[in-house]
Amino acid sequence: MTLIGPGGIGKTTLAIELARNLLPEFDAGAFLVELASLSDPDLVPSTVATTLGLKVEGTGVTSSEIARAIGTTKLLLVLDNCEHVIDASASLAPGLFTDKLLTATTPGFFDMSGIGAFIAALFTGLFIGTIAFAFVADRFGRRTVFTYSLLWYSICSLILAFQDTAASLMFWRLVGGIGIGVELVTIDAYVSELVPKASRGKAFAYQLGGGFLAVPTVAFFAWLLVLFAPLGVSGWRWVLVIGSLGAVVIWTIRRQLPESPRWLAQRGRLAEAEAIMARIEAQVEAQVGRPLAPPGPAPTELRRPGRYLEIFEPVYRVRTVMMLVFNFGTSIGFYGFANWVPTLLIAQGIQVTRSLEYTFLIALAYPIFAFLGVSFADRTERKWQLAAPSIGTAVCGVIFSLQT
Repeated sequence: MTLIGPGGIGKTTLAIELARNLLPEFDAGAFLVELASLSDPDLVPSTVATTLGLKVEGTGVTSSEIARAIGTTKLLLVLDNCEHVIDASASLAPGLFTDKLLTATTPGFFDMSGIGAFIAALFTGLFIGTIAFAFVADRFGRRTVFTYSLLWYSICSLILAFQDTAASLMFWRLVGGIGIGVELVTIDAYVSELVPKASRGKAFAYQLGGGFLAVPTVAFFAWLLVLFAPLGVSGWRWVLVIGSLGAVVIWTIRRQLPESPRWLAQRGRLAEAEAIMARIEAQVEAQVGRPLAPPGPAPTELRRPGRYLEIFEPVYRVRTVMMLVFNFGTSIGFYGFANWVPTLLIAQGIQVTRSLEYTFLIALAYPIFAFLGVSFADRTERKWQLAAPSIGTAVCGVIFSLQT
């Protein structure tokens, strides 16, 4: 709440009286921070820390450090005479008390009230979805699983938008992450089975580019809405609702896609697989205006179900370990950077709105470079396409970390 008006009309008295009436709702009490004597906006955080009795060194304390020290303590903060340092005061409040659901940092390793725990809940769900539930796509079909996993995530996001406690936020974020994990594995299998190997790289580039369009889209809505409350509803809740409703639209479109003919054939449903292939071939012939070339010889396959531990047998072991290590490191760099950039920028003294703006601009690179991959995805070996960008990402990450 902000009280404005000419000097001498009693704003401070009204604020103190309001704090006195609200005092029973705050276990740690209320604190009046007097800012009239400040001439340097950079001193606002240290003044707040001093008033709260926090042990901080120097004057370079940030709102994130204050949030870490406060933890989950419930207190009321009154900033008085802050007109001349309004920007610094405004940037402090959102970082500390946005909806009072999560703290800017996680106070303890097993604490469930910080933003770090919220991010960890998503990746825990992703891990569970990919490891424990990836088999469902082999059992029930590619199209069925990626359609309903998307619906699963949409429902969880919608429920998440109406939660009011840190524990419920963590739970529904984790459950929604399971749906994403199943989705990611299933889509990759579906594309690789449906697209000819000569153009498979290009198909994956289009698929990733289309998927990555969601990254700047969400960042844009966050930039516009997170610090506001349209119709009295917090902006982050609007971001979740918009995302879940958009996913439902995509789910409707996906139902028009065919099942994987390869999966159908492996299940002995040859007539269905043949019908889908005939329909696809007819569409392609109509597009190119000539009959298709006869198919090449089919590769020899073992007619038996695959086993999970088969990837660790001698013929596959080295490749499996290499890809496990590669994906582990890539996930830290890719998802870690994307999730922690806003917090990092705020810790450097950049206001929340400006931090979200920068995040949006950075997010534009995701779909742009994915679509650029269309031009060379099938022209060079996959291993070099993995190695070169990874080295470039590492170099750029080091350079980014050295910026001041």
